Amino acid sequence: MKQQRQNQEQPQNQPQPQPPQPQPPQPQPPQPQPPQPQPPQPQPPQPQPQPPSNGCESATDASGQWRSLKCYEFKDNNVPNDWEAKTILNHLGSHLSYLPGNIGFVNNDFARITTRRHCVRNDSEALTDSNTRETPCQAGEKTKYSSGRLESKPIVDASKPFRAEIRALINWNGSRGMRTALWMRNSETLQNCGSNPAANDPYGELDILEWYSSARAYAWSSTHASCFYSHKRSSWRTRVFAHRLEQHINRQATPLDGEWHVWAIEFDGQKVRYYLDGKLIPVSHYTVDDNTTVDVIDRSRTDESGGYPSTMPDEDFAKLNVNRQMLDQIFRTKGPWYFILNDYAEWEDKLKPPRPTDNFRIQTTLIDYVRLYQKN
Repeated sequence: MKQQRQNQEQPQNQPQPQPPQPQPPQPQPPQPQPPQPQPPQPQPPQPQPQPPSNGCESATDASGQWRSLKCYEFKDNNVPNDWEAKTILNHLGSHLSYLPGNIGFVNNDFARITTRRHCVRNDSEALTDSNTRETPCQAGEKTKYSSGRLESKPIVDASKPFRAEIRALINWNGSRGMRTALWMRNSETLQNCGSNPAANDPYGELDILEWYSSARAYAWSSTHASCFYSHKRSSWRTRVFAHRLEQHINRQATPLDGEWHVWAIEFDGQKVRYYLDGKLIPVSHYTVDDNTTVDVIDRSRTDESGGYPSTMPDEDFAKLNVNRQMLDQIFRTKGPWYFILNDYAEWEDKLKPPRPTDNFRIQTTLIDYVRLYQKN
């Protein structure tokens, strides 16, 4: 029993527990890194919008039917490169001279034509600021007038349909005998018509506006197509369509001066149309020769504005005896055409010139723009 007890008390040969062994580090999956700030990269220069080379603010006119060809907005405070402020002393032998100094610019936005009176001792005395007078000239002084005349170079190709717009403001001085003219001419002169009774020359003149202080509510426009020798006048005349529109507001005749207006002309290759603020200026009468002047105004009724309507809103050159060949010479062969913008102090008695015994305030005409279009 003792032996058995001893055997039971002997330790058994059991495996001993081992301490935990350190494990080698396990590879970790790569962790996403936060984006690192990049140094700023130089940016290529961005193209800047360039003003159109033709000077136009829009690609077309307001209707979208005419493509902008050339625009003069008078924002550079000087005469555009393809225009000229003319010097014409004693225009047509009259008391009126055109001087470059009478063309100015306002607020880098408008061209300004200034007309004023001068009192001089003799015809050779220059017209200057120092001899400008609003009051009548004194005894022994001569009354003269100066104004401004802007002319473009020949820039209008009338062999194709074209449109032109001129926005203008006439600041009338209250004197009689004042006229504002916005017009165009071809290259033909009137010299041959004036000296050759057999002449029939392709003279062309398009009066977009002639405004007279004696008829302040009326817009006059004219198409002069060829000239002829007048035996009644012993001088040249032109075959002409005269257009007329009286401005009515609330059926009342209203002066055109003192307000901005847009005067426009369109030539479609067959006829010329004139517009005042988008309204057609119809034909009033036309002259073919010394013995033929036809009035086309219907004075038996009034239209919706209160004026007398025309029975001939559109021109028809056949009525002037101007055939297709002559029309082609006028508009194409004798082109290109050029613009003329000027004021007059009249000198002919029939046009009632300013009275030298009246005061004569300075008059200005402002030109906002001249825009030229061709058909799209």
